[in-house]
Amino acid sequence: MTCTSASWKADSVVPPVPVAETTGMVAYTAEVDMDISVRVQRALSAHRAAGRGGAARDEG
Repeated sequence: MTCTSASWKADSVVPPVPVAETTGMVAYTAEVDMDISVRVQRALSAHRAAGRGGAARDEG
């Protein structure tokens, strides 16, 4: 049931947006995602260096 309502909302709520705006939004989102993933990688590296790698240690 939730699946159907979610897809209905996605189809009906999206407003018409100029292509230039959409492209800018996509570029901004990609930039933010990259920033987040870089931060996560740094945090993981620091975590592993401190010897608290958990499951990552077992991968070898």
